[in-house]
Amino acid sequence: MAQDENELLIAKKALRFITENKQDSLNLLLSADVLKKTNPNQMNWLMQEGKKVIDNNVFPNDSVLTVSHITKSSFGKKELFKELKFPFYHQGDSDPIAYFKVTFANGKINTLTLTRNVRLH
Repeated sequence: MAQDENELLIAKKALRFITENKQDSLNLLLSADVLKKTNPNQMNWLMQEGKKVIDNNVFPNDSVLTVSHITKSSFGKKELFKELKFPFYHQGDSDPIAYFKVTFANGKINTLTLTRNVRLH
């Protein structure tokens, strides 16, 4: 299995664990360094708000997924990251209401964030 496909499957599994409220299973997908630095309150928020976004909105299909390759340099050391951005749409809206961003380094989830868009009418 190609690494791109494997990372996509891992990211989708992470989103599934959020909907199933399986934080322990989600933690197994995170890199050890990230897990050590994670604030329990942030993880609780991600699990609660993430479930609401997934349950009440739609991720249309993989064709709207955005993949970015990121290189970060620090003290002469380069690190390569891949970010998968999953947009979620409210039924009938053309603009995403929220995004899950899943960033990978060395085959493990390095960051998992939820960004909600604010609409001004």
